[in-house]
Amino acid sequence: MTLGISLTIIANLGTMPFDSLNVGLSDAVGLTTGTWEVINGFLLVCINAFLIRKKPDLLALGTAVVTGIGIDFWLHGVFSSMEVDSSGLAYSLLIAGILLLGLGVAIYVRSKFAYNPVDGSMFVVSKLTGFSLGMSKTVVSLILLAISLLIGGPIGIGTGVAILLIGPSVTIFDKGLSRITKAQVYS
Repeated sequence: MTLGISLTIIANLGTMPFDSLNVGLSDAVGLTTGTWEVINGFLLVCINAFLIRKKPDLLALGTAVVTGIGIDFWLHGVFSSMEVDSSGLAYSLLIAGILLLGLGVAIYVRSKFAYNPVDGSMFVVSKLTGFSLGMSKTVVSLILLAISLLIGGPIGIGTGVAILLIGPSVTIFDKGLSRITKAQVYS
């Protein structure tokens, strides 16, 4: 999952809204994108807990920490000197990133461990509004997109492509994984 996120960032065509927020804050304020993943994950966990009047989901914070470490590993370790010098390479990285992100999400959702803070927000919005999970995910994405735009995060054609393709990507990989595990979780 973190490899996919990192590839969409490296493509520099626009990223998913939460990733755009983290990259934008990294560019504007400093700290690494992975560090902002953890900080914003912590804030979302606290906001989610406040909104539904429950204790913060510390396991969700754990997923943000692991994701933040993974993003920094790829961006500042493995790909630190990579330069994208053609639009063909940029679009290839974007599509590869979306596919890897879809696979990663399908695996982590299937694990039934803990949802990341953004997905936790989707469940909170659904619970508070009665919206479907899909509509709630859209609401959360639009809020994150608006904040990202305000701070100058990388919003572009890649953002639209990622938003359109991430759901189908997760569904395709989940169906493949369901053949292996014999139990479909995400459809």
